[in-house]
Parts: sequence; C-alpha cells; structure tokens
Amino acid sequence: MAGSGRKAEFSKHGILYELAENTKSELYLAMVPTVCSRKVELLDSEKLKTELRRLERRTARNGRESIDHPPRGSDDIANAVAGVIWLASQNGPLTMPEAYGERVCSEWNFYMDGLAEEAIRERYW
Repeated sequence: MAGSGRKAEFSKHGILYELAENTKSELYLAMVPTVCSRKVELLDSEKLKTELRRLERRTARNGRESIDHPPRGSDDIANAVAGVIWLASQNGPLTMPEAYGERVCSEWNFYMDGLAEEAIRERYW
C-alpha cells in the first residue's frame, strides 16, 4: 500500500499519519545510547527482543550504511519502539520514573547479552 493509501486508511479512524523525518536506521542508532543508559525500559516482549537482535547493519555499493531486518524478516515493532523513543527524547532529557506497583518489564537489555554500547553497535547495528 502506498504512503497515501496508508494515510487515508488511518484517517478513516481519526488517526493522524505523518511520515517520520528520520530514517529507521537513524532512529535505531539514536535509540542505542538511550536504551544502554537505561533512560527507558523496553517492554518484556519476545517479538521486540527478536526483532532488535536480528537487525543487521549493511553497507550499500555507494557506501551508505543502513540498519534493517534480514530478508523475509520483520522489524515493525522495533521501528515503532525506536520512533517512540526518538519522539519522547525531543521534549528534553528522558528520566525513568519510579516504578508504580509491580514491575512489568524484564531485566533483559543489551547488557544481558554481555555487550557494551560499542559492541552493540558492531553486533546489532
């Protein structure tokens, strides 16, 4: 479905559809320091974890780098999460509020895979 078709479908339901200013590669790269510094907590979603782990960094013939899912893969949830983190960070620094009640997030993060931020960029992106 072309971009205008998506916009019309969302509009039918009262949802504003705007194209992101950044590419998904830019959103993923911007997300890494925010997640690694624990300024945000990711939902305990196996699908999200899988999509983030499977992202690949590629270099095109023209030298341009991109971060994307492997062939026949999916990154819809990872895209949405990266976009939300980027949008939230546009209104000033992010701070993690005190948890209210029972925590619903797991302790999984990139560090659980034994990686520092630089290694994350190399391995995942």
